Amino acid sequence: MRSHLGTKVVFLQLMISGTICFVNLVHDRDQQLFGTADMGAPAQKNTWTAGNAIDGNTNQDYLSDSCAITDVDRNRNTFTWWKVWLKQRFNVAYIEIYFRSDTFRRSTGFSIYTYTSQIFYPLIDPKHLVYHHDPQSGCPMSVMNVTVNNVTQGLTYINERPHGYTSTCPDDNVLYTGIEICEIRVMGLWVLFCFFLI
Repeated sequence: MRSHLGTKVVFLQLMISGTICFVNLVHDRDQQLFGTADMGAPAQKNTWTAGNAIDGNTNQDYLSDSCAITDVDRNRNTFTWWKVWLKQRFNVAYIEIYFRSDTFRRSTGFSIYTYTSQIFYPLIDPKHLVYHHDPQSGCPMSVMNVTVNNVTQGLTYINERPHGYTSTCPDDNVLYTGIEICEIRVMGLWVLFCFFLI
Protein backbone atom coordinates (compact mmCIF):
# COMPACT_ATOMS: atom_id res chain seq x y z
CA MET A 1 0.00 0.00 0.00
CA ARG A 2 2.82 2.39 0.83
CA SER A 3 4.51 1.97 -2.60
CA HIS A 4 1.16 2.66 -4.27
CA LEU A 5 0.95 5.96 -2.34
CA GLY A 6 4.50 6.79 -3.38
CA THR A 7 3.54 6.41 -7.03
CA LYS A 8 0.66 8.83 -6.57
CA VAL A 9 3.01 11.37 -4.96
CA VAL A 10 5.48 11.08 -7.87
CA PHE A 11 2.74 11.76 -10.43
CA LEU A 12 1.40 14.63 -8.34
CA GLN A 13 4.85 16.22 -8.16
CA LEU A 14 5.25 15.86 -11.92
CA MET A 15 1.94 17.58 -12.55
CA ILE A 16 2.76 20.44 -10.19
CA SER A 17 6.31 20.98 -11.41
CA GLY A 18 5.34 20.75 -15.09
CA THR A 19 8.29 18.45 -15.78
CA ILE A 20 8.18 16.87 -19.24
CA CYS A 21 9.20 13.24 -19.03
CA PHE A 22 9.00 12.10 -22.63
CA VAL A 23 11.75 9.85 -23.92
CA ASN A 24 12.31 8.18 -27.27
CA LEU A 25 10.77 4.77 -26.58
CA VAL A 26 12.54 3.08 -29.52
CA HIS A 27 16.05 4.44 -28.98
CA ASP A 28 17.21 5.58 -25.56
CA ARG A 29 20.47 3.96 -24.46
CA ASP A 30 20.37 5.47 -20.96
CA GLN A 31 16.96 3.95 -20.24
CA GLN A 32 17.68 0.75 -22.22
CA LEU A 33 14.68 1.37 -24.46
CA PHE A 34 14.85 -0.06 -27.97
CA GLY A 35 12.37 -1.14 -30.61
CA THR A 36 12.34 -3.80 -33.31
CA ALA A 37 11.52 -2.64 -36.85
CA ASP A 38 10.47 -4.37 -40.06
CA MET A 39 9.17 -3.29 -43.46
CA GLY A 40 7.08 -4.83 -46.18
CA ALA A 41 9.55 -4.67 -49.09
CA PRO A 42 13.27 -5.37 -49.50
CA ALA A 43 15.69 -2.55 -48.78
CA GLN A 44 17.06 -0.85 -51.90
CA LYS A 45 20.58 -1.42 -50.51
CA ASN A 46 21.57 -3.87 -47.78
CA THR A 47 22.57 -0.90 -45.59
CA TRP A 48 19.10 0.75 -45.85
CA THR A 49 17.19 -1.63 -43.56
CA ALA A 50 14.06 -1.02 -41.45
CA GLY A 51 16.10 -0.68 -38.24
CA ASN A 52 17.86 2.40 -39.59
CA ALA A 53 14.68 4.38 -38.97
CA ILE A 54 15.08 3.86 -35.21
CA ASP A 55 18.86 4.16 -34.84
CA GLY A 56 18.72 7.61 -33.19
CA ASN A 57 20.21 9.41 -36.21
CA THR A 58 17.91 12.11 -37.64
CA ASN A 59 20.13 12.87 -40.65
CA GLN A 60 17.78 13.03 -43.66
CA ASP A 61 20.46 12.53 -46.31
CA TYR A 62 20.23 9.02 -47.78
CA LEU A 63 24.01 9.04 -48.32
CA SER A 64 24.44 8.82 -44.54
CA ASP A 65 23.27 5.16 -44.75
CA SER A 66 21.01 5.85 -41.78
CA CYS A 67 17.62 5.63 -43.53
CA ALA A 68 15.16 2.80 -44.22
CA ILE A 69 14.64 2.88 -47.99
CA THR A 70 12.94 0.54 -50.44
CA ASP A 71 13.28 0.76 -54.22
CA VAL A 72 10.13 2.59 -55.35
CA ASP A 73 10.80 2.32 -59.09
CA ARG A 74 11.98 -1.31 -59.17
CA ASN A 75 9.52 -2.79 -56.62
CA ARG A 76 6.51 -0.94 -58.07
CA ASN A 77 4.51 -1.44 -54.89
CA THR A 78 1.01 0.03 -54.77
CA PHE A 79 1.08 -0.36 -51.00
CA THR A 80 3.87 -0.61 -48.46
CA TRP A 81 4.42 -0.58 -44.71
CA TRP A 82 7.01 -0.09 -42.01
CA LYS A 83 6.39 -1.10 -38.39
CA VAL A 84 8.04 -0.98 -34.98
CA TRP A 85 7.42 -3.09 -31.88
CA LEU A 86 8.24 -1.49 -28.51
CA LYS A 87 9.83 -3.10 -25.45
CA GLN A 88 6.45 -3.02 -23.65
CA ARG A 89 3.14 -1.16 -23.80
CA PHE A 90 3.57 2.59 -23.36
CA ASN A 91 1.44 5.68 -23.50
CA VAL A 92 2.80 7.10 -26.75
CA ALA A 93 2.25 10.86 -26.88
CA TYR A 94 3.53 11.63 -30.39
CA ILE A 95 5.98 10.58 -33.06
CA GLU A 96 8.47 12.59 -35.08
CA ILE A 97 9.00 11.35 -38.63
CA TYR A 98 12.14 12.38 -40.53
CA PHE A 99 11.60 11.58 -44.20
CA ARG A 100 14.39 11.34 -46.74
CA SER A 101 14.96 15.02 -47.57
CA ASP A 102 15.17 14.73 -51.37
CA THR A 103 12.07 12.52 -51.88
CA PHE A 104 9.73 13.30 -48.96
CA ARG A 105 6.95 14.36 -51.35
CA ARG A 106 6.57 10.71 -52.39
CA SER A 107 5.35 9.99 -48.84
CA THR A 108 2.14 11.93 -49.56
CA GLY A 109 -0.98 10.08 -48.40
CA PHE A 110 0.67 8.06 -45.61
CA SER A 111 -1.15 6.83 -42.50
CA ILE A 112 -0.02 6.01 -38.96
CA TYR A 113 -1.70 3.24 -36.97
CA THR A 114 -1.16 1.60 -33.59
CA TYR A 115 -1.51 -2.13 -32.89
CA THR A 116 -1.18 -4.42 -29.87
CA SER A 117 -0.29 -7.93 -31.13
CA GLN A 118 3.35 -8.73 -31.91
CA ILE A 119 2.32 -11.02 -34.77
CA PHE A 120 0.81 -8.38 -37.01
CA TYR A 121 0.16 -8.09 -40.74
CA PRO A 122 -0.23 -4.33 -41.33
CA LEU A 123 -2.48 -4.41 -44.38
CA ILE A 124 -5.06 -6.91 -43.07
CA ASP A 125 -4.99 -7.06 -39.26
CA PRO A 126 -7.07 -4.77 -37.00
CA LYS A 127 -5.37 -1.51 -36.12
CA HIS A 128 -6.17 1.94 -34.73
CA LEU A 129 -5.82 4.90 -37.10
CA VAL A 130 -4.14 7.89 -35.45
CA TYR A 131 -3.24 9.99 -38.50
CA HIS A 132 -3.82 10.13 -42.25
CA HIS A 133 -2.14 12.64 -44.54
CA ASP A 134 -4.72 13.78 -47.09
CA PRO A 135 -3.11 13.68 -50.56
CA GLN A 136 -5.46 16.48 -51.64
CA SER A 137 -4.00 18.84 -49.01
CA GLY A 138 -0.59 19.18 -50.64
CA CYS A 139 2.74 17.69 -49.62
CA PRO A 140 3.79 16.45 -46.20
CA MET A 141 6.68 18.28 -44.56
CA SER A 142 10.11 16.64 -44.55
CA VAL A 143 9.80 16.41 -40.74
CA MET A 144 6.34 15.58 -39.38
CA ASN A 145 5.12 15.64 -35.78
CA VAL A 146 2.11 13.32 -35.40
CA THR A 147 0.01 13.16 -32.22
CA VAL A 148 -0.65 9.57 -31.14
CA ASN A 149 -1.97 9.79 -27.56
CA ASN A 150 -2.59 6.03 -27.35
CA VAL A 151 -1.44 3.19 -25.10
CA THR A 152 0.19 0.74 -27.47
CA GLN A 153 3.17 -1.50 -28.11
CA GLY A 154 3.25 -1.27 -31.89
CA LEU A 155 3.13 1.48 -34.51
CA THR A 156 2.95 1.13 -38.26
CA TYR A 157 3.39 3.50 -41.19
CA ILE A 158 1.35 2.53 -44.25
CA ASN A 159 1.25 4.17 -47.67
CA GLU A 160 -0.99 3.04 -50.51
CA ARG A 161 -1.68 3.93 -54.12
CA PRO A 162 -5.17 2.51 -54.74
CA HIS A 163 -6.76 2.62 -58.18
CA GLY A 164 -7.78 6.21 -58.93
CA TYR A 165 -5.35 7.76 -56.40
CA THR A 166 -4.76 11.47 -57.01
CA SER A 167 -2.59 14.03 -55.28
CA THR A 168 -2.06 17.79 -55.29
CA CYS A 169 1.56 17.39 -54.20
CA PRO A 170 4.09 18.07 -56.99
CA ASP A 171 6.63 15.22 -57.39
CA ASP A 172 4.33 12.68 -55.69
CA ASN A 173 4.44 9.30 -57.41
CA VAL A 174 0.74 8.56 -58.00
CA LEU A 175 1.38 4.99 -59.20
CA TYR A 176 3.83 3.47 -56.72
CA THR A 177 5.01 3.97 -53.16
CA GLY A 178 7.87 2.91 -50.94
CA ILE A 179 9.55 3.45 -47.60
CA GLU A 180 11.89 6.46 -47.43
CA ILE A 181 12.13 7.14 -43.70
CA CYS A 182 15.36 8.31 -42.07
CA GLU A 183 14.13 8.32 -38.47
CA ILE A 184 10.99 7.85 -36.40
CA ARG A 185 11.20 9.02 -32.80
CA VAL A 186 8.42 7.49 -30.68
CA MET A 187 7.96 9.86 -27.77
CA GLY A 188 6.17 8.74 -24.62
CA LEU A 189 6.14 8.66 -20.86
CA TRP A 190 8.80 6.49 -19.16
CA VAL A 191 8.02 6.53 -15.43
CA LEU A 192 11.53 5.59 -14.24
CA PHE A 193 12.99 8.52 -16.15
CA CYS A 194 10.41 10.89 -14.65
CA PHE A 195 11.15 9.59 -11.14
CA PHE A 196 14.84 10.46 -11.46
CA LEU A 197 14.04 13.99 -12.60
CA ILE A 198 12.33 14.85 -9.31
